Amino acid sequence: MRKFSLITIFTMLCIALPAQDMALISSRIINDPVNMATAGSASASSRNISMSAFGNAATMAFYEGKGDIQASFNRWAPDGQLSTRLSLGGGFRLGKAFSLSAAGVYGAGQEYQAVDDRGVPGNMVKPSDMMLGLGIGIAASEHFGLGFNFRYSSEMLYEDTSVRAIMVDASLMYHNNGLNVSAGVRSLGPKVHDQAETQFNLPYAVNLAAYYDMEFAEQHSLGFGIDGNYFLNGGISAAAGVEYSWNDTVFARAGFHYGNSGSPLPTNLALGLGAKFIGISVNVSYLTLNEALGNTLCVGLGYSF
Repeated sequence: MRKFSLITIFTMLCIALPAQDMALISSRIINDPVNMATAGSASASSRNISMSAFGNAATMAFYEGKGDIQASFNRWAPDGQLSTRLSLGGGFRLGKAFSLSAAGVYGAGQEYQAVDDRGVPGNMVKPSDMMLGLGIGIAASEHFGLGFNFRYSSEMLYEDTSVRAIMVDASLMYHNNGLNVSAGVRSLGPKVHDQAETQFNLPYAVNLAAYYDMEFAEQHSLGFGIDGNYFLNGGISAAAGVEYSWNDTVFARAGFHYGNSGSPLPTNLALGLGAKFIGISVNVSYLTLNEALGNTLCVGLGYSF
């Protein structure tokens, strides 16, 4: 009875929270072309763990290899507020029980001229953001894994206005054969404020995700993913996607992401292709069906072993 009451109170608090401004939205941008190509629906997949320090660290507990590294170039939102993003990440198994991941990303926005409240032009401003992450994956048992991420994120969008924060992610994953089911929280941390002492919430969210790998013929396999987030400012996002693999060498991916007005990322359609040979992989993703994110292109070069 006590457990039920605590769950009920938590749910009521989530629903009752009013919409508030969020900061560090850039921390929600997907910089992994594999996950981006499925619109973020592959967050619970254990196939690719190179950027798990920015995603779901529990996936590392069921990664079948020893390590996975990747560098990516992301031309984000060229039809909206262009940001050129460079990222590097890696995930590594440290024995049977523990895994470790680290990643970093830097984004440089398009320069613009600042204008004050009276409409007077000011200095030229070049927005930028960066994030560093450390992830820990723990295989608690044959079927259950835990993941924890610690991320430092900073963002400068306006002249003399910047915010920074340390955020924590936590996730629990159930694994059985090709199925992963995950629940967790993202971007936990206190409110942040800028130089004018204006306060903002972090993009804190409750996350549910699942991914299923299946082989349907010799050398052919499919992966299906879903991912949903409830943001405590009232935002909701949901994604579904699929990956086709031939001989674990050639990949085709697609996904759809829905985001309401309170979600950090808007609705979009994702497409992608990939190839892997002797552990070296090249992956490309493309976003469309959105005025702001249209023509986003992300390219990654990776190595798994």
